[in-house]
Amino acid sequence: MFQAKYGPQWKRILDSPVYQAGTQFLRNRALERLALLSESEIEKNSREHIGELRGILRHENDMATLHEMTEFTIPFEEETEYISPEQEAEQDKLRAKFREENRKERYA
Repeated sequence: MFQAKYGPQWKRILDSPVYQAGTQFLRNRALERLALLSESEIEKNSREHIGELRGILRHENDMATLHEMTEFTIPFEEETEYISPEQEAEQDKLRAKFREENRKERYA
């Protein structure tokens, strides 16, 4: 619906020098923030920093393709591994055993 109603207008915004400059400014600011991290900060919080950068890049990509998006995609992959009934029963037994052990420890 968005694409049908606003697609051409959004495309003009994306192509405008103002939008391009703003996007480049924000990208440079994010990269500069990451470039100024110390080695210890990177080592300690690398997952968070990579996650932040990935989020910025995904948002930028979504904004750039909003005028042409046509379908919703699931943001996660479906489970492809098949668990047999026997494996599932074994996992259930292990979970029950774990819960029982925790209960005994907690209330003993």
